[in-house]
Amino acid sequence: HTRCSRDWSSDVCSSDLGYTIVNGTNFSSGANTDASGHYTLNVCDAVNYWSVGVDSQGLASFGYLPLNNQSVSISGANGTANFTATAPDAHVQGQVRDENSNPVAGVSVYAWPSSPGGAFGNAQTDSGGNFDLALAAGSYSIGVSTPPGTLNFVPGANLARTVVKGVNQTGVILSIHTAPRRITGVVTLDGVAQPTVSIYALSSNGGGPFAANALTDINGQFTLASFADTWSVGVGGGMVGPPNVGSRTVTVSTTDVNVAFKIVTSVT
Repeated sequence: HTRCSRDWSSDVCSSDLGYTIVNGTNFSSGANTDASGHYTLNVCDAVNYWSVGVDSQGLASFGYLPLNNQSVSISGANGTANFTATAPDAHVQGQVRDENSNPVAGVSVYAWPSSPGGAFGNAQTDSGGNFDLALAAGSYSIGVSTPPGTLNFVPGANLARTVVKGVNQTGVILSIHTAPRRITGVVTLDGVAQPTVSIYALSSNGGGPFAANALTDINGQFTLASFADTWSVGVGGGMVGPPNVGSRTVTVSTTDVNVAFKIVTSVT
């Protein structure tokens, strides 16, 4: 769409980006904040929903924490997305360990705020599996980051932590499980492959719970990291169709397992 007439204004000291995906095509708009922290993003009014975010590196250069993106609906009119830049108040420190209590180096750890649009934290474990999260005061869900397609391990349950200004927390342990096996499959709707659909696999055994995730490719196929255990595999979202697909129970032992979600639209 060539007519981009909607805008946002806000207060923050960094650069901002708005983006959306329509029928697999990415649309984006960028801007820098002015001396008073305001910005304006020109966006296409043919697209209702946009994700607006602030450049994390720009925030870090001012000593601020990264911020969550905000989803904004313009609905035929200008929208507003205000961000509040926050400096760290305290640290949460700990270690990532595998199923044998061995420290795990080089994995990403995140702290996700309970308040929408708030500042979040991220860090990477060092050679001893240790991490240090700088956070603002507030409530967080802390866990090991696993982007879709992560196949070498499965993360354990997230931990809830409340951060108080000036009070550091130490000794936090996050768990992962190595993943020598795979759960593969396909998602179709009325025989048509469904791309970019979120797939999950949950295991409550083996010292868990553990959760793997993946996105289907252009052919509707997916691959999930797993290990020997019983898993509940389901469709998490991203598909236009039945709202409740249901899950499948599969048992992984010494070989990989395949599971198919061949969904048929109900006929009334």
